[in-house]
Amino acid sequence: MMAEFLYQSLVDWFQGQVEKGLLSAGDKMPSLRKISKEQGLSLNTVIHGYDLLVKEGWIEARTKSGYYVCHRGHLRTAVMAAAEAGKELTKNQSLSFEKQHRYNKALQCSAFNLLGQELFSVQLNNMKASHPQGEPSVRAALTALLADLSIQTNPEQLFLANRATSLLAQCIQTLTKPEGKVLLITPCDYRLSQTILALGRTPICLTAGDHGADIDSVENLLKAGDIELLILPSQFAFPVGQELTNLNLRRWYALIETYSVPTIEWDMSSFLPNRPHNTMTLKSLDQAGHILYLGSVEGIHDTASLAWLVMGRYEKRLSGPLKALDLCPGVDQQIALLPLFTQMHKKAFSALARVIWTNAEKVKHQLESLTDGKLSVVLNKGGHSLWIHCNEPISQAMWQTYEAGHLNTLVPGTLLFTDSDADHWFAFNVSMTEQLTDTLQWLQQAWGPITSETTTKADSKTAQDPATQDGDEPVYNPMLDLIQHDFG
Repeated sequence: MMAEFLYQSLVDWFQGQVEKGLLSAGDKMPSLRKISKEQGLSLNTVIHGYDLLVKEGWIEARTKSGYYVCHRGHLRTAVMAAAEAGKELTKNQSLSFEKQHRYNKALQCSAFNLLGQELFSVQLNNMKASHPQGEPSVRAALTALLADLSIQTNPEQLFLANRATSLLAQCIQTLTKPEGKVLLITPCDYRLSQTILALGRTPICLTAGDHGADIDSVENLLKAGDIELLILPSQFAFPVGQELTNLNLRRWYALIETYSVPTIEWDMSSFLPNRPHNTMTLKSLDQAGHILYLGSVEGIHDTASLAWLVMGRYEKRLSGPLKALDLCPGVDQQIALLPLFTQMHKKAFSALARVIWTNAEKVKHQLESLTDGKLSVVLNKGGHSLWIHCNEPISQAMWQTYEAGHLNTLVPGTLLFTDSDADHWFAFNVSMTEQLTDTLQWLQQAWGPITSETTTKADSKTAQDPATQDGDEPVYNPMLDLIQHDFG
């Protein structure tokens, strides 16, 4: 286990260097001796670490030359523009339960697919929660987890549930009136708009760009005085505010504070950033409890999931109805999740983030093999989805073909926001590795030929190891260089 940890630390170092722009495609890797000295690792560990990077397809070994960073996909960067006005959704834009169920899996991170193992085991015997708000030990552990995201709360402010949508529905019912207007920043999880519609409220959707929503447009809507609730998707799950600065977030919070509008931050992935620095949520600025913070771990186990709500100043209004609904999972399920939030959460979540980042780069490389110039991608801060823009719209007939193939790796842009070019967008869940081949074949029908490399499995070592594709050229042996001469 220690050796595996040391090898993986070298992989983490490499990915950090790439993220910071210190290493890029074509660059020569530092010598084995140099890395050994700088990282305080043995030569044997460094050799095995480099071998792991070769097998993953990140670097290639060149005979008598050394290691080099492989070519990675360089899809053009897609830019999403912010809208200047909100758009009201009506009941005829409600999705059928069948369609919601079909695409629900594409919204969640499939941890087992990525890691090849369960993060924990669950034995469900006691299905009744002993505390209507959630087990105190689990709420305490979640409080510590949220502190890592700079969110200050206490266990009494937390309410647990099986599903995030259950908490969302109760917040909407409690904080708004029938037919009341809810300002929803999009693109977002389609469960948000569909829950608002199902409860007889009116979503007012405002599209945000890479720098977030147009603050002036938001203020104009709030000034009208008929917005009863504001819902914000996390900037780490959707291409909303990818370039948001701390100043942008403070302007947002000042607006919320000025108009005292109840605000829900829907955050499913701030614990999965794809950059080495800490992420920042809007809730981390909230000192007065204006923001209800709704998070969840989804897709990390077949039978176990957990959602949580930080109630803020709305605790008195919400705690009674939530307790009456008895939304909490059973004691066994909560306790089974406890190690994930205590002794193993940093390791588990960092492992997930690392493999998501790796797989996302592989998928981008494969998408680049589609007809040149057809696709561009949003550079997300985190989460498990790539956001892809197409030069041409995807027809409803093509999506029907996709659905007929029982695929659920992609989500159509038309389900996620309302702009006129929504049919040019889709979200690609890079954690759905078992469907990668079929998904790429469907894309092939839409955009023309794909190279034979893209039709192989994502975990195929032959496709990912450049050393096996050089024909007669022998595989580079680092031990020979150590014996013959010193690269350091």
